[in-house]
Amino acid sequence: MNIQLKECTTDDDFAKTGIFFLEHRLDFRRDFNTIDAVTALHGYIVNGHLIQILDASGNLIGMSGYYYGTPEKEFEDRHIVLIDAVILALEKRKTTAFVRGFQQLVDRISQEASDTLFFQFNASVDNHYLQKLYSKFAEPIYTEDDIHRFSVKIDHLTAFLERFSI
Repeated sequence: MNIQLKECTTDDDFAKTGIFFLEHRLDFRRDFNTIDAVTALHGYIVNGHLIQILDASGNLIGMSGYYYGTPEKEFEDRHIVLIDAVILALEKRKTTAFVRGFQQLVDRISQEASDTLFFQFNASVDNHYLQKLYSKFAEPIYTEDDIHRFSVKIDHLTAFLERFSI
């Protein structure tokens, strides 16, 4: 599957991606209400990056929100990229779209910030699928409130993803 990542830069981009996130917020976390989703979107827009995942026809099929640094360190630890949210439309999950998008996201971030050493990922404690997925390539580093955080060195993540390249 051919996909493209596009950073949100216009009001239209933010609106479309925000609506997608609101519509799919329960796929992100089962207890995520509208206020939580709007707060998260605000955080990505102000302190991070909001990415559209588009199919070959330019249709929005997913989104990602990430930060350089972590909120708990007030984004000073810029050697870490925190992938806080990734949502792919249900019909696109468990397809090559996930791996392709993941590879493109890692490549994009590696080019933008060559000083990045670690990628970190959050998974809700009740999302066993994500926990199992992340544990295939990253180590759990802590649990706080209702979030598990995983971490992996960028070179290990790149090597893991290269196994799926065609």
